Amino acid sequence: MLKRDYAFTSYVSLDGVFVAIFTIEMLIRMIAFGVAMRGDDRPWYIGPPYFQDPWNVLDFLLLLIMYISFFYPEVAALRLLRILRPLRIIRRFRRMRQLMSGVVIALPGIVVTLVCGAVLLFLFAIVGVSQFRGKMDICSVQTIAGAAITMESECVGMLFGDNGVLV
Repeated sequence: MLKRDYAFTSYVSLDGVFVAIFTIEMLIRMIAFGVAMRGDDRPWYIGPPYFQDPWNVLDFLLLLIMYISFFYPEVAALRLLRILRPLRIIRRFRRMRQLMSGVVIALPGIVVTLVCGAVLLFLFAIVGVSQFRGKMDICSVQTIAGAAITMESECVGMLFGDNGVLV
């Protein structure tokens, strides 16, 4: 029990350290880029304002989630959002950004393909249910006594109907 408490305490401490590091990074970026608008009276701004870059907005939202989960650890839904933290790495690597933008561009096509596949699967399910409804009752054993009566040959291989015709 002591090791578990130590591990949990270490995890919470490291979580606090990372929240502090990411907050300092965000503040430095806000000072360097400006917060929302670029002022002409401050020539040291080196790029677009902080909240006009989508990656900075993502960083801000992830940091906000980290703050909420740090101060309210009992909210279980926020633990699920921790899986978004690796998205911060994407902004560091140009190839990862290209990969993610390619995935985002391909997403509508993927969704259309999944919907078409689901509709096709649904249609075949309807046809299958309408064709085989009541035909496989012999193979559905509900009791042990029913298992002794059911012949294995009736459930394996070719299935013949009541009139002797292959179904």
